[in-house]
Amino acid sequence: NGSLRIAVACGNEIRFLRIERTAGGREELVEDATLPPLQSASGAGVIIMSSFDRTGTYLVMALGDGRAEVYDVERRALITVLQHSTSGLSGIVSAYFNSSTSRIVTAGTDGRVVISILTETQPIQTDVSN
Repeated sequence: NGSLRIAVACGNEIRFLRIERTAGGREELVEDATLPPLQSASGAGVIIMSSFDRTGTYLVMALGDGRAEVYDVERRALITVLQHSTSGLSGIVSAYFNSSTSRIVTAGTDGRVVISILTETQPIQTDVSN
């Protein structure tokens, strides 16, 4: 029906796909023509993975340089950049939106997990667990 949007990391950009029903009644996965590919604002290179929030409004992408970027997809606006360490000793290797909240869970190369909360009224808040 076209309502499910999928974000796929393709090298240095995210491509958006959706499920479309053909005239013959089959469902096919097609590129979403309403959303052009999205690249990292920092030009950080390879995108490791991406995840939508529960509303499909925001997207987090884990980058090959050890950071994660959060975007408003429709506005194509960078909301914030997440990183575990400014020293470069612990890079983010995965980033997921929790499916029922506005929490972003990131895991680093040092084994740390960080939970960040994306809110509309406050800057991003972070809880760190070692």
